[in-house]
Amino acid sequence: YPVMGVRLDPAYDEPGARIAADTDENPGVVRNGPAEKAGMRPGDVIVAIDGQPVSTPDELVVLLRTRQPGDEVTLRYVRDGVEAEVTLTLDSATG
Repeated sequence: YPVMGVRLDPAYDEPGARIAADTDENPGVVRNGPAEKAGMRPGDVIVAIDGQPVSTPDELVVLLRTRQPGDEVTLRYVRDGVEAEVTLTLDSATG
């Protein structure tokens, strides 16, 4: 299944899906993963994928699962109050 290489913050309760903060055990953004290569950082809030609004982390996961590893997607996100877009190529995971 496709992955973008981030861990989402399950405690975030505003619109969008926030990339979790780094912990000792788990980074918010997977090293050398698609999101890191695209310049995304912990704390970024993903608000749309390919123009489709994202309201919750679960919604983002559902939208990602409709894609295939190797697909290119455009994410709209908010960092420090500023909205931006980035394009990344989804990686694959098993399980």
